[in-house]
Amino acid sequence: MSTIQFSSVRKTFGDVTAVDRLDLAVGNGEFVVFVGPSGCGKTTSLRMLAGLDEVSSGCIFIDDRDITWAPPRDRDMAMVFQSYALYPHMTVAENISFALTLRRMGRREIAERVQRAADMLDIGHLLQRRPKELSGGQRQRVAVCRAIVRDPKVFLFDEPLSNLDPQLRTSARGEIRALQRRLGVTSVYVTHDQIEAMTMADRIVVMRDGKVQQIGTPVEVFERPANIFVAGFIGSPPMNILHLAALKNGIGAYFGAHIGTENGAGIALGLRPEHLTFRSVGTDAPTVRITQVEMIGYECLVSAEISHQRIIVRVERGLAPDVGETVGLSWLEHEMHFFDASSGLRMEQNTALST
Repeated sequence: MSTIQFSSVRKTFGDVTAVDRLDLAVGNGEFVVFVGPSGCGKTTSLRMLAGLDEVSSGCIFIDDRDITWAPPRDRDMAMVFQSYALYPHMTVAENISFALTLRRMGRREIAERVQRAADMLDIGHLLQRRPKELSGGQRQRVAVCRAIVRDPKVFLFDEPLSNLDPQLRTSARGEIRALQRRLGVTSVYVTHDQIEAMTMADRIVVMRDGKVQQIGTPVEVFERPANIFVAGFIGSPPMNILHLAALKNGIGAYFGAHIGTENGAGIALGLRPEHLTFRSVGTDAPTVRITQVEMIGYECLVSAEISHQRIIVRVERGLAPDVGETVGLSWLEHEMHFFDASSGLRMEQNTALST
């Protein structure tokens, strides 16, 4: 197992800053997931760690060894690419053993390592096939197996599940995480899928426009998002954000009364869809008009309009109102999140209450 340290790492491409002052410490055996929209800098961060992209400034350390300018072959890392990067003319066994052959390792040891890793991933019966004879899920396992046999200090994963269908992705992410826990290898994983990040990570690094927005456990990031972007990115469906000053017809005063201001000016209120419930009109609650109801099995996602702002409520199927209906909306006070409407930064509840 190994530790990783990014220290004020920056990467620029001409006038474009792809990664801006990344500071991150990854512990022994930790599984850290970089997540964010396309172009946020997560893959560039991984490629700098792998040595595939040069660092513009700052340093990267593995076990206190500065590897900022070390060539990829001297970093003792194994990377699983989005495309899997399998050699089409080689068998599965040859693909898995390729790096070991380059090391001039003995044939017997290579065969033992390949068989052991293949059995671990339940592809021992596929060793004589070629990539074109495999399914997407089998190719993904071969790529992971190729990383395992190298016995590296660090595993790197660059969106390895993005080419799989949804059902297979669910099982594959569980397999990768279970395997990583069994091997105890420090791992850095990149994805644009926040569900992957939430279900797999020990800690999540949320990025946007090259900058880290928040670092924390899945629970920390979900329950205490650092800003409006994180609140809207993490969660499925994401947190509702209501700009209180824009609420009309007395509704702004109702919300403002909950936070000690006349109309909530300068404050955005965050409410998770699963924390909202419907009430009868006339109770002490604001009213919303139902615009859409989507059935997702046992539950429904109900879209509603409140003074020209959209809000989503997640409820049991039998509790969903009808489209066009006007109903009351309620929530528990401790489930409210407050954000500065200008900066987007999280406000502590006592600060919002005294604003």
